[in-house]
Amino acid sequence: ARTLLFSAYFARCVVLTRVITDDESAAFDIFDALNTTGEPLTALETLKPRVIQFEKGHGGYAGSPSEMSFDRLNVLIDEANPKTIDKQNETKALIVSYGLYLEGFKLPENLASQRNFLRTRYDKAAAKSRENSHRFIRQLADMAQFRHLYWSPEGIEKLGAYHDASRLDEVQLLASFLMATKSYLVLPILARYWHPNLKQSGDARFLEVLRAVTAFLVLRRA
Repeated sequence: ARTLLFSAYFARCVVLTRVITDDESAAFDIFDALNTTGEPLTALETLKPRVIQFEKGHGGYAGSPSEMSFDRLNVLIDEANPKTIDKQNETKALIVSYGLYLEGFKLPENLASQRNFLRTRYDKAAAKSRENSHRFIRQLADMAQFRHLYWSPEGIEKLGAYHDASRLDEVQLLASFLMATKSYLVLPILARYWHPNLKQSGDARFLEVLRAVTAFLVLRRA
């Protein structure tokens, strides 16, 4: 009886449509991929299968640096933004920052452009070497972590894990000031001088740049 009911539902309510395009980019433009929430997949969500496919052909995805970077992205983007709209907005802002960091130009926030940017740049990196493909995803995760730490009140409270106590108050003050100005162009500049083990390797250079960027922004705004 269950099989008959399921078969009847399947035959009456399910429609399969096959869409054929000349290339993959056109497919993404024509068919806006949806996830189980009914919201468009973010550029990160459409990039991940491509990364998994590449890694499977070069030693396996499980345990790879790419998997570890995506685990970090999952914590920083998905878990930190339980609401779908917040996740969408943070992902778009992250990719804009990453585009500025990587190539120095501002991407639009529409999904097609962001998907195409990540897809083409990742393929370019992967074509050079597996190490370059790992670096591409790692830098993306680093940018997400940097945004979380220096561009949110919750993150700024955690900066003691990355800076010496003697400099912490100054770093938190400057980061809070920059965040309040909403000057997003400072993010890719500062991110070039930041890395997760900043406290162990020394943060003097990063603090120097943070002071310089803040001083320039104050003069420019004044």
